[in-house]
Amino acid sequence: MATLLHQRLNEAAKAGDIDELYVVLQEDSYVLEVIDKNPFIDTPLHVAVNAGQLCFVEEITNLKPSFVRKLNPNGYSPLHLAASNGHLEIVKQLLKVDSSLGQLQGREKRTPLHCAVMAGGSIEVLDEIIFKCNNSLRKKTFLKETALHLAVKHGQLETVKALLGWIQELKMERLLSKTDQEGNTVLHLATSLRRHQIVKMLCSGGCKVIRAINVKAKNNDGWTALDLDELVRHSEEPLEVQNISNILHNKNNQVKMINKFFPLTFPFSPTKQSKLAIHRRHRFFHYFNFRVREDTSLDVRDSLMVILVLIATITFEVGINPPGGNWQEDYNNGKLRAGDPIWMSKDRVGYIIFAVVNCAGFVTSSMMIFRLVEGHSYSGPVQLAQSLLVFTYIWSAPWLPYTNEGKFIILLVLVPVVALALHWFNKKPMQLIN
Repeated sequence: MATLLHQRLNEAAKAGDIDELYVVLQEDSYVLEVIDKNPFIDTPLHVAVNAGQLCFVEEITNLKPSFVRKLNPNGYSPLHLAASNGHLEIVKQLLKVDSSLGQLQGREKRTPLHCAVMAGGSIEVLDEIIFKCNNSLRKKTFLKETALHLAVKHGQLETVKALLGWIQELKMERLLSKTDQEGNTVLHLATSLRRHQIVKMLCSGGCKVIRAINVKAKNNDGWTALDLDELVRHSEEPLEVQNISNILHNKNNQVKMINKFFPLTFPFSPTKQSKLAIHRRHRFFHYFNFRVREDTSLDVRDSLMVILVLIATITFEVGINPPGGNWQEDYNNGKLRAGDPIWMSKDRVGYIIFAVVNCAGFVTSSMMIFRLVEGHSYSGPVQLAQSLLVFTYIWSAPWLPYTNEGKFIILLVLVPVVALALHWFNKKPMQLIN
């Protein structure tokens, strides 16, 4: 009976027949629950997506939202299928139900973005997935291939162009140096597969792109892109394909020129510091780096967020209501003012040390919260709210000058100093000198 009802639901989904859906539900109101209990099954949502039945998709996701994360026996979710088939409106509907679906990994750890790229379908579908879930750009298949690797491998020129546009827009240039299971970057793949237009596209762009594409990077076999070009190049190739060699050599010269005028290293002579000193400095910058790693999993991010929110909450509460409490009224002819910490009147130096350390803990945790939400939904309002909270905390600090003019002066000095310090600490660490 259940199998027959399931078959009728799938036929209704294929035809987009919503009336038949409710006829089946009247016969057995638990039929969708029975389907949901099966870990790998073609749900009516899978069938409707494959058939491009948008109205039925909207109806079934409203009745059973959990179907959107269901994998069929082939290991694909409804969004994987919609992305492969280029159904833009269905992709929008599914992401409206759950925007994190863009990171859902199915067969061979492929995400919907991987499927969209491999199918070489609609660029609008690709844009929609990245727009709603830009972290999907960082996801890799079980062969460690990013979406850009797959686009290059399948020769999808327009897709590569779109992905490069998103990578630059989202400042994810480091993805261009990511390697697959064999240690190949996208430049290795484009060179070995003789995708001359893609090679040209990869080797052009701003300074960050040019630096991220490393011509001298070696794969697991020890080959660079230049080595692979010499290995596979032959005289019968079209002239534009043979031109890959010139593009790669020009790219190498571009990097040298950029590094000459815009060096990544600090402006000191290597001979004046030992390798050990440079290594220690390298470790120091890495330790105090506020940048969140691109490959940090969602579970780790969630755990960090819980810890940081706890730290921020405690330090804010202790900073506003310090141990010992505050004076409730003015005392001693106004020398002790209402709202001042009692501790500060007893031991000013000790209280200031406590307040500064507590403030550092609050500001540090706030900055990490700021970085963790970066690039996710509603990150702008969250970052603005966190910034205003830090401003409120500092403004209310009793150990700052009592006058508003004094606090304005301190904040005007503090904000640019902190901004410059963050920029300095988050610079790309210099390479060790051989």
